[in-house]
Amino acid sequence: MAKSVEEFCREILLNYLESKGKNIQWEGGDEPPDYYFYVNGEKFAVEITSAHQQIVVNKESRERTTIDHSLMLFLKRTEEILLGEGILNGYYYCYLEGPISNFPKFKTQFLREIRKLISSNALDPSSGHIKLNIEGEIVEVWRDNYKVNRLVGMAGIKKHSKSIHIQHNVNVMAMGALQDKIDKLKDISCKKILVILNDYFLANISMFRTSIESIIEKSFFDEIYYIDRDKTVGSLYSQGAL
Repeated sequence: MAKSVEEFCREILLNYLESKGKNIQWEGGDEPPDYYFYVNGEKFAVEITSAHQQIVVNKESRERTTIDHSLMLFLKRTEEILLGEGILNGYYYCYLEGPISNFPKFKTQFLREIRKLISSNALDPSSGHIKLNIEGEIVEVWRDNYKVNRLVGMAGIKKHSKSIHIQHNVNVMAMGALQDKIDKLKDISCKKILVILNDYFLANISMFRTSIESIIEKSFFDEIYYIDRDKTVGSLYSQGAL
């Protein structure tokens, strides 16, 4: 079973601190925090957050994973509806890109058009990709010759939803992470550790250090640590509590 973000970060941080000679016990937290660490007998609340790539959408920043996840859930739900109606009669692929400007209206029209296309049985494996224009959004559909009834969804990000400058992107993520966790931990009286898991592959620990150094609110935490998927770990901020 795959580890959760919290489990992954807990193991990495424990190994890192123990390599520094710290004697540590831990237990599950009260959500918040995610965990309590006992370091040489002193109690710390440990809160874990992940930082994702941001994209610009109509001058707003949204996490890419949020857009991808919403589209994939929608396509999965569409497959379930078509299977339930007995319409799905082959193995289809469907690709669309987000963000979608009027998602509620698009969903209604998309279901209508995909029903019509599949019910007509006009698409076969030799047809190649066809493109549907649904509420101004381009949807690609094609069929394979597998003998299974499926609608396999795939999602992407529109090219005009440009990536923000990397350091600015990290600044936005770091500030958002701190503000969110400060609010969650404001009633906890023991010392606090924030762990930021970097899921933004263009960023690195130096960029996060630059961001954290400029945030006054960082002093709410006694320690802030960086971890990435390659298991790189390091301190972003410390008040000398560990």
